[in-house]
Amino acid sequence: MFDVIVREIVEPRLGIRRGEKVLDVGCGGMPFAYATHLADLSLTDHSGRFGLPVPIGDRPVYECSVEQMPFEDGEFDFVYCSHVLEHVGDPSAACHELMRVGRRGYIECPRSWTEIVFSAPDHRWLVDLECGVLVFREKLSLEAGDPLGLRFAIFSLLDQQEFRSHWNSPRMKRLRTVQLLWEGKFVFAVVRADERSERRERPPVAPGGVRESVVGAVANALVREAA
Repeated sequence: MFDVIVREIVEPRLGIRRGEKVLDVGCGGMPFAYATHLADLSLTDHSGRFGLPVPIGDRPVYECSVEQMPFEDGEFDFVYCSHVLEHVGDPSAACHELMRVGRRGYIECPRSWTEIVFSAPDHRWLVDLECGVLVFREKLSLEAGDPLGLRFAIFSLLDQQEFRSHWNSPRMKRLRTVQLLWEGKFVFAVVRADERSERRERPPVAPGGVRESVVGAVANALVREAA
């Protein structure tokens, strides 16, 4: 019986099984290999995916936002969402939609330190995973541009095979990206820019290292869930 179960798993890291319905939302020009369905914000504007078109093949392709998807509740066994949520206008809506259309899934985003180093202009959120909570902090103006002066230095290093292999290694990828594998539901918190403003008194750090504003958002989310 164990051998049969192992053979059914086609993607061991994410636990995807043969025959499952898998959505890649925000698929871009290089979709997830195990996706059975693809979705992207635009099928004609390729500027946000390095000029690569969404490959139109045998898989169904949908033009939609992750914040509002045209799918039934629980339609997909697995939803893959990689390097998408840092772009959205409303992370709360996007997270709710992922949990609505999928039974389980995988989220990947640049960690906040990576975002500050590169500061991609179309990334609106600093994302971290803190105490099991997916935290979105809206970027401040001082975090835009290239505040550390390292962006182009790292780009030049990526031209070197040795550094590129190190940068793309599994260990380094875990350091530079948030990787959340979820089932059923996950907890998230959104901290808007006005809550992070330097003009406001900085809230104390709560036990476990998550600031009170984040803890409050999480608590409110759990209360709503229990209601």
